[in-house]
Amino acid sequence: MDGDDRQPRHGGLVLPDGYGGQLARWSLPENGFDPTHAPGVYSFVYGNVGVVALDANDVSYEITANLGYTGGKQTEWLDGRLRELRATKGVDFVVVFFHHCAYSTSSHASDGGVRAEWLPLFAKHQVDLVINGHNHVYERTDAIRNNAVGRAVPIGASTDPTRDGIVYVTAGGGGRDLYGFPAGVKESYEGHVTRHGTVDTVRWEKGQHTEAETVEWSRVRYRGFSLLSVEAESGSTPRLKVSALDGNGKRIDHFEVRRGR
Repeated sequence: MDGDDRQPRHGGLVLPDGYGGQLARWSLPENGFDPTHAPGVYSFVYGNVGVVALDANDVSYEITANLGYTGGKQTEWLDGRLRELRATKGVDFVVVFFHHCAYSTSSHASDGGVRAEWLPLFAKHQVDLVINGHNHVYERTDAIRNNAVGRAVPIGASTDPTRDGIVYVTAGGGGRDLYGFPAGVKESYEGHVTRHGTVDTVRWEKGQHTEAETVEWSRVRYRGFSLLSVEAESGSTPRLKVSALDGNGKRIDHFEVRRGR
């Protein structure tokens, strides 16, 4: 949901933040900070993975209809929930997902509001993987630390968030019309790796304007239909095995996350 439709109804009432449609159609976990007015914010533990869902409409500089609608409460909840998950016995990994992209070079590009509000918390609590949508492509970064490449993560490589930084995945090639990448920027994916270099793109800033940026973190790019697979292994050497598959099930990317190697 992009936050620009503020009229869906729930129980015969128009909800001002536009989430009546979500409440009417889905039963979502109600353990977020405000399940009635922010139904897309919740968390759960599956196996050895803690998962956190966020509503980026609250912090987006690109689509501002609901910018700041929680008054900072979502970010406060996020800080506390990440702390709890890191302290939970048996939770080896923490994965966060939300709509707007922290790092992407495709049509909607990167959202500076997401970066400003949430990336410091992701770094503080050493989140292991961040998954976004919004851009209708597959794009995956190197490990990013302090807004720059902390460590290159080529296809098939492994990375350690406690040392290298966090990998961000845009998994938006799921069904709607597909997007592309900036002019002159080639796709690069498993079986079709092109020369790695910089990409000229933009990020959204306050006032709904964009700032140009030249980035080195765009490692894998694929504009066909795709899906993301995340497999968690526990035991003496826990790991997240992350793979992207095209519409025919052929792998277009894979890497591993291992903590404290």
